[in-house]
Formats: sequence, C-alpha cells, structure tokens
Amino acid sequence: MLARMDGRPVRLRGDWYRIGEVMAWAEKEYGLTPVARAGPRGTAGRRATRAEHEKAAREHARVGRAGQPAPARDQLRRHVEAAAAAARTEAEFFGQLAARGVQVRLRNSTARPGEVTGYAVGLQADITGTGGGPVWFGGGRLAPDLTLPRLRARWAGRPGGPDRLTGQAMSDPAARAVLAREALRAARAARTEAEFFGQLSRAGLLVSLLDPDRPGPAAGYSLSLPGLADRAGQPVWYSGGQLDGQLGLGQLRARWAAGRPGAAPGPDLFDGASAYQIYAHAAVAAGRAAAELRAARGGRRADIAWAAADLITAAAQATGSAELRQAANGFRRAARAPWGRAPAPSPSAAILRTAAYLLAGCASVDRRAAVRRALIAALAVLAGAVTQMRQNQMRKEQAARIREEQARRARDPGGGERKDQQRSLQFEAARQAARGLAQTGGPTWGADPAAVAAAAANLAAPRSRSARTVPAARRRTAQPG
Repeated sequence: MLARMDGRPVRLRGDWYRIGEVMAWAEKEYGLTPVARAGPRGTAGRRATRAEHEKAAREHARVGRAGQPAPARDQLRRHVEAAAAAARTEAEFFGQLAARGVQVRLRNSTARPGEVTGYAVGLQADITGTGGGPVWFGGGRLAPDLTLPRLRARWAGRPGGPDRLTGQAMSDPAARAVLAREALRAARAARTEAEFFGQLSRAGLLVSLLDPDRPGPAAGYSLSLPGLADRAGQPVWYSGGQLDGQLGLGQLRARWAAGRPGAAPGPDLFDGASAYQIYAHAAVAAGRAAAELRAARGGRRADIAWAAADLITAAAQATGSAELRQAANGFRRAARAPWGRAPAPSPSAAILRTAAYLLAGCASVDRRAAVRRALIAALAVLAGAVTQMRQNQMRKEQAARIREEQARRARDPGGGERKDQQRSLQFEAARQAARGLAQTGGPTWGADPAAVAAAAANLAAPRSRSARTVPAARRRTAQPG
C-alpha cells in the first residue's frame, strides 16, 4: 500500500489526468516538445480492468464459446448504447434493456423519495457478484454520456425538452409508415376511446378530432407529427382509415364495444416497403446533418455529432453489420462532448434521433438493396463531416501552440526549435469510423452529401395527394393525457 511521507494514504483517483496536466505544464514551462494527449476528459469510455479481462477469458474457456472474449463492462456498454439509440423516453430505454436480457437496478433519491436519480446494469448470466447475482455497473462506469442525467438530456418528456418524434424532413410514405405503426401500437394497448387518444398523445403524435361542435362523440380523427408539413409549410394530417384499415374510428369502437383491444396483434417492426422508407428517411437525415455540420458554427454542431453516434449505432443494429458495429463503437468517442457535458439541443439532432429510433425498429433488408447502400454512404458522409469538425478543432489547438512557440522564441532567440506533435484522438476516431463506413458502403453513391440525400429521396414514392389539411373549423387538437 502506498503512503505519503506523513503516513497518510495516497489518493490515486484520476492520477492519469493529473499526470497529463503536469506534463503539459512542464512542456510549456521548459520549452519541451508537446506530445500527443488523449484529448479532453470525458470523451473516452471506461476501459475494462485487467481482472475483468481475465474473468471474461476464464468464462469464455469454460463454456467453449467461439470468438474473442468480451468483458461484461464492454458487453453492457454496447447494450446500453443500443437501447439509448432505440428509445425516445426513459420508460422505453428501460424496456429496451429488459428486451436485451439486461438486468436493471434503479437508484432512488435519498432527499426526494420516489425520484429516480440513476441506474445500474448487469448481465443475467453473470452470477459472480455479491450474493450470487451480477456485478453491477452504473451508467457513468460504462461511458461518460450514459449517466441518467445525460440520457435524459436527449430524450423527450422533460420541460423544454425535444418532442418524442419529429416529422421534419420526412417524406409522405415514411410519415404514413411511422404514424400507422405508432397508432396501431396505441390501439393494441387501449380498451377505450379515451385510452386510445391518451396513448397517441403520449406517443408524441398530434391528434385532431373532427367536428368539435357536434353533440356526442367525435365524428373522426386525424394524426400528424410535430414539424410534418407540406412544401407550403402547412401541417399535413392523415385520418386513421388512411393509415390502416383497422384504425378507422368506427372499426375501433366496434372492437372496444366487444371488449377487445382496438387492433389485432401484429408485427411491431417496419418491414417490406415501410422499412425501405425508413432507411431512405435515415439517409436523407444523415445527408442534411452532414451539410449542416459543415455550414454551422458554435454549439449546434456538438449536439448533431452526439446524435450522429445514435444513428450509426441504430444502423448497425438494424443491418446486423459487424463492420457498422465496429465503426459505431469507434465513432462514439469522436461524438462525445468534452468533460461529459450534454450539448444544447438542436433541431437537426432531433431529426437524427427520430431517425435512429425508427431505424432501430426496422426489420433487416437485403444487403444488396440500393437503399441500404445509400444509408451507409450517407453515414460515411456524416462521419466525414464530424471528422472535419474535429480536425478544425485540432488545428485551432495547433495554432495556439504555434503562437506559444513564437512567443517563446521571441523571449529566447537562442533556444532550439521544437516540432509540434499536437493531435486529437477524437479526430482519429472519427476518421477511422468514416473510412470503415466508406469501405462498407462501397463507392456506388459517391461522397457528396447532397447527392446521397437526393439518391435516397428518389427511392421514396412521391407525396400522396390523399393527405390533407383539416380545416380549423372542423378540428380540435387533443391534449396529452
């Protein structure tokens, strides 16, 4: 055990960061050549310890599992990142973890009973913890942006937070598919009309009831998404019958009167043509975000980069591509804001997170499908835009170093010249991810964001004229229940 000269124990927590700070001070003070640093604190995930690697190797050999052993910490990080990308609310996040076979333990506030302030996760197959249970890892022990406050910053359901879903930049066929799935989910869970409309509002959909002045029940209803508008900027609404034959108000009331749920059980994933529309929407969203990253300035870019990691993670999950999964794991570091900060929300990031949520709910499509290749190419362009952003940040650091060197040489003309080795591991992580995505997608669609977005948009059918704007005199918007 290490001890100080006065007998007190040595505090080693965070010693690597303090050593780096001392090295940077010595380089500046004594005119030494600055060496590469790992970048700002809070951008790297927590690495598994040597004991965790050895434990994983022993378990791997005991069960005879193929492939490389993965420590529990790394497995849980992948599960939590995928669940966070596929969720838009806190309840959905914990539901996604349960569906992946991950055990969750919530931490309640000691000052405000009933308030959840954190969580920990463990593998169900792990019985090496205290009492024969799993070894628990808090979100912050996996990665700095996986703490519950950081996750809540990108989810809906908080005052001033983002909408659960946004219809911005969404084509007509994609909007129809999204509204139909969300409405069918609500109908299957509802036993009454009031429950149905409450479920729709909680799902983040906009609900309009027809003929509000008419006595008795509503004559019908229409649905839309926040931000969903036509080319003239007018909101676009769809009646339930336009979305699915089961969603007409008459059909729903008949099933409820018979004591049954509003809709029959069915698949919960986007498949077939609807999956192609979601892939195309995700490609368009990635292309738009890449263009905005290159044009924007200030703090908006940080949230776009953070959301881009969610989209790449969801794409890896939807496609089942090992190459995409590897790129997503490496891209996470490049996307995180320094020191674990949650960036200010931006509309473009909300579009990316909606696309990630929808993409995680897609069935796999043919590996040779053009829309799949368009999505991967658009993700490569998006990763390239993040790479350029990090490179510009690195150049600013290099320019500061050059100014310091010029000032030092002005003070000490006889001092030796030193070479600048300043670099950014965030930049390198983004560059490697962009290269991996480009190799996975192939050269078919090129690397121009506008061309990729246009190619993906052409895969979607043109906007249907059956979507209509409901006159204000004939509708009232249902309030969230």
